[in-house]
Amino acid sequence: MSDYFIPKEQGEYANLAKKMIEELEGKAIEREELIRLTVLAIFSRTNVVLIGPPGVGKTYLINIIIRSIEGAKSFEYLIMTHTKPEELFGTSWVDSDGKMHYDTENSLLDSHFPFLDEIFKGRSDILNTLLGITHPSRKFFMRGVGEFKVPMVCMFAASNELPADESLDALDDRFLIRYEVLPIRKIENYDRYLKGDYDTSPTLSFTLTLDDLKYVYDISKKIVMPPNVRKLYSYLRERMIRNRVKVSDRKINLALDIFKVSAYLNGRNYINFSDLLILKHILWKNFNEKLIVEETLHDTIFGEHNEIKRVIQELRKELDKLDSYFKYEIGKFLFKRDNVESARIEEYFNSNMNLVNEAYKVASVLHSKASELNERIEFNKQVLKECEENMFIYDEERQDLENIKKYIKQNELEYVFPYKKTILNIISKSRVIDDEKKKLIEEVLVYEAEEYFGHIKDDILKAIRNFELNPFNFSSIQHSITPEIVSEVGKLRASISKIKNKLEKFKELCPDSYSYLSFNPALLS
Repeated sequence: MSDYFIPKEQGEYANLAKKMIEELEGKAIEREELIRLTVLAIFSRTNVVLIGPPGVGKTYLINIIIRSIEGAKSFEYLIMTHTKPEELFGTSWVDSDGKMHYDTENSLLDSHFPFLDEIFKGRSDILNTLLGITHPSRKFFMRGVGEFKVPMVCMFAASNELPADESLDALDDRFLIRYEVLPIRKIENYDRYLKGDYDTSPTLSFTLTLDDLKYVYDISKKIVMPPNVRKLYSYLRERMIRNRVKVSDRKINLALDIFKVSAYLNGRNYINFSDLLILKHILWKNFNEKLIVEETLHDTIFGEHNEIKRVIQELRKELDKLDSYFKYEIGKFLFKRDNVESARIEEYFNSNMNLVNEAYKVASVLHSKASELNERIEFNKQVLKECEENMFIYDEERQDLENIKKYIKQNELEYVFPYKKTILNIISKSRVIDDEKKKLIEEVLVYEAEEYFGHIKDDILKAIRNFELNPFNFSSIQHSITPEIVSEVGKLRASISKIKNKLEKFKELCPDSYSYLSFNPALLS
C-alpha cells in the first residue's frame, strides 16, 4: 500500500472535501460530526436520516451544500399522514385515448437532493413507493411508463422519532447514515450562537458540479478492502448479531460504498480500519442499539474495556510466580549444583528437567500472551494514527482545546471563561490525556487567562493525573497506548523473555546428565 501513487485529481478532490468541511464548520455550531457525514453522503450517494427535535438546523447545512453544486435541484416537503402520492411524485392524467401522462417537473422525481421532513409520519404504502429511488440503482416505476432512472444523488430525511412500523424496515435500511441532531449543548457555544459569532453566508466560497460527485463515486469503486480489514469487518457483523443488533446484509454491503469514498477522499486506494468507525452512524435502528453499536464497535476494534489492563495484571501475577519458582525451585538445579551421588545423577537430572520443561512451557505461554498484548498496542497505535488522518473522523475534545487556545491567543477572554467546565469535562470523560492534549491544557493555564483559571488550576492538574474512564469517547482508543502501559508491557516481555531464554539455553547445553556434570552455570548469566 505504501508505494501507492495518488493521482492529481484524487488529491484535488481530497482538498475540495477538506475545504468544504472547514467552511461548513465556520457556518454551524456543534455540527462538526454532522458536517463530515453530510459531505461523505453526497460523494458516496448515501441517503441520510436525521433524528432530532424541530429547530436544531437539520436542513441548514444541506441547503448550503446544495446551493454550491452547479445545476443541483432540490425538493423539500413535510410529510404528513394525509400526504398524497402526487404531492411527491407529480401529477398524472389520462387523455381521451386512455393514455397516461405525468408531469414530474419540480417534483421529488426531478430532484437531485430531495429532503423529506417527518418522513416516518407518512403512510407505509406511500413511503414504500420510495424503495426504488432510494435503491442505489435510483429507479422508479410508473404505470403506463414503466421503470426509469431518476437524477437523485441522495435523499435526506428528518424525523422527531424512529419508525416503529416493521413494514418500513426496507425503507429504513435505505437510509444508511442516521444521525441524532441535538440542540447546542455547551454554554460557550450557545453564547456564540446568540451573538451571531459564525459565518452566516448561505453559500460556500467555491462550487462543484454534479459530474464531480459522479466522478468520485464511480472511481472509488476501484478502492479495495484488504484481507485483514475484511476479516475484521466480518467479525464485527458477527459480534453485532451476537449482541442482538439487527444487521441486514443489505446494510453491510451498501456500507462498502461509504468506506470506499472515505478512502478515496482521504487519498488512499484501500479501506483502512478507521473507515469502519463510520459504522457507528450506520448500524443502529433505535437508541438502545445505538449504545450497543458504539460499544461493540469500540471493543471489537480496540479491545474490550479495561481488557489490556486486566491482562497486564494477570501477566504480572503469573510472572511473579514463575520468577519465584525459577529462583527457588529450579535455581538450585541450574546454578547451585547440589552434591549428588554419581549413581543417582541421571535420576536427579531427569526429575529436575521435568520441572525445567514445565517452567519453560509456562514461560512460553506467558511470552506468547505478552507478545499478543504488544501486538494489540501496536495495532491500536496504527488505528489511532489512521483516525487522526481520516477527515471524516472527528475528535471533539481536541477541537475544544484548539478553540480555547485560539480564543486566548486572540485575547477574546469572554469566550474562554465558559470553557473551564469544558476542560474539566474533557479530563473527567477521557480515558487518557495524551501528551498533545496535556500540552494544550497547560498552555491554556499559563496564558493571560490566569484570573479565570487560577482557582481551578490545581483541580485541573489533579484531574489530568487521575482521569476517569469512558468507553464511548473517541479519545478512549488511546487508553491502551499510554507511555505507562507501553513501558509496563515492555518490561513484562523482557522479564519473561529473560527467564524463557535461560531455560531454553540450559535445555540446549544440557541435553543429558553427562553434559550437566560439566555444565558451567556462568553461561546462563
